[in-house]
Amino acid sequence: MSRASPGLSSTPSRLFVQDSQSSLDNAPADTFAVNPAASLSRPAAREEPKRTLLRKDSTHMKGLTGRLGIALAAAPLFALMAGVPATADADSPVGVTAVAGRLINGDGDTSGKCLEITNTGRGADVVMAGCHKNAHQGWNLVSVGGGYYTVKSHDADAAGKCLTGFNESSQVQMLGCNGLRDQNWFFIQRANGWFQLQNRTWSNQCLDVEDNGLSNVVQTWLCGPANKGNQLWHWHSVA
Repeated sequence: MSRASPGLSSTPSRLFVQDSQSSLDNAPADTFAVNPAASLSRPAAREEPKRTLLRKDSTHMKGLTGRLGIALAAAPLFALMAGVPATADADSPVGVTAVAGRLINGDGDTSGKCLEITNTGRGADVVMAGCHKNAHQGWNLVSVGGGYYTVKSHDADAAGKCLTGFNESSQVQMLGCNGLRDQNWFFIQRANGWFQLQNRTWSNQCLDVEDNGLSNVVQTWLCGPANKGNQLWHWHSVA
């Protein structure tokens, strides 16, 4: 299915960095008045077959893309965080936490949707759902050093669970935070505050909305170019 490249002309919201978690219930009324489709056209086409949930037996050829943007070290995410110097030591955990934000996707077909956990149990799937103020869509970003971050659920009922990636075309899930590399994500900074999330274990795989954004399934998929809308994400704080 063909998609045009996104315009990426929207003004990025700032990441709010703080020492304690913000209340999700005190979010401003217009927090979710965000329509990526207004400033983003659809992404460039790629061949991607229809797939069922949680299929782990993909036979698609995996291209080698290299580690996109790894040479930027910690700079991509730090550049998004107000008040956090881009020269912070990236070789050791810095303890920086961005609290209670939501992640929207840059594909026009996902307009008005945010990254959400389906339930608070171990192994819960992660999907795209209409943006709201429930804690199921709240995320905390915690540095683990080397420019990598864990993406932890802000929902108190899902405490201690992190966004976990698998091999290509597998739906991402929430598993207990264990410090392993499949729960580490690198922020590849793109234009206007958008970024790709690249997995550390599956180093050529990025967080991706299935079927070029037409599905609600969130998976890992071969990292695409900087204008690949269904792999572009934007942080919206609710602090």
